[in-house]
Amino acid sequence: MKGMKVRDIWQMNSEARQKKLKELKDDLMHERGTGAMGGALKSPGRVKAIRTSIAQILTIEGQTKRLEAQKAEAKRKEEARKKAEEVRKAREAERPVKSHKKVDHAKKRSSIKKEEKTDG
Repeated sequence: MKGMKVRDIWQMNSEARQKKLKELKDDLMHERGTGAMGGALKSPGRVKAIRTSIAQILTIEGQTKRLEAQKAEAKRKEEARKKAEEVRKAREAERPVKSHKKVDHAKKRSSIKKEEKTDG
């Protein structure tokens, strides 16, 4: 027996995956119980297929949780960045604008020299 296709597992929602996982675990327990009681298994490959399907479902479930966590983290970081940008703009708006006076340094030097000559 073949296991489930990964594409089909990805298309399921989380609840459907959990339901399918429970069904597969029940089937596996039944198959193992039949073999343990000494009965002949109808299909020995079925146990392996069930175990593989369980592993696939658990893997995909973990991947989807990680993806959701990454998306939530990215959204949180984006909101924090926007808030920081708003705070920066608000502070910038509050800060008084300094006017820069153009100073003619040559005149300033000459006036200082004149003062020195008159003092001395």
